[in-house]
Amino acid sequence: MKKNYDILRMALISPELCFLLAVVLVYQLWPDVLSFAGQPFKEKGDVWKYLPTLPILFTGIVFKGGEKIRAPLDNAMNKILYEWPFYNFLRNRVLFSFFICIFCSISAISLWIFIDSLKPSIVGAIYISATGISGLTALCIILALPSLKEILCKYTK
Repeated sequence: MKKNYDILRMALISPELCFLLAVVLVYQLWPDVLSFAGQPFKEKGDVWKYLPTLPILFTGIVFKGGEKIRAPLDNAMNKILYEWPFYNFLRNRVLFSFFICIFCSISAISLWIFIDSLKPSIVGAIYISATGISGLTALCIILALPSLKEILCKYTK
């Protein structure tokens, strides 16, 4: 029960949700902006064909960074982290980040499959959402690692 509550809290209070809500707001108020971002994908240019792979790149960064967060140091000082009472929250956040990035990668790959049947504004919304959310998640993981190492070094003797 506590794990489910923590995961729900992570989903509702996160920069990723704020980014998604901003894209939904732009889609509702100014869909032409997203059409401007989605139209080049529909024209099938060379550069635009490979841009949906950015969320896949961010997923790789999150997997590598998440591995380092769960074992930040190369020695026995990791034991202090594993004994920390809130380690489960940290581990849940890393797992949640994995899930977010995998979902964003699937969304980006779906652009290749369904590009012909989607409106340019929807293509733009999916691309911007998938890339922005997975990029934000990767940034959070990247910024967490030095802080975690700093805290472990500070409180280990």
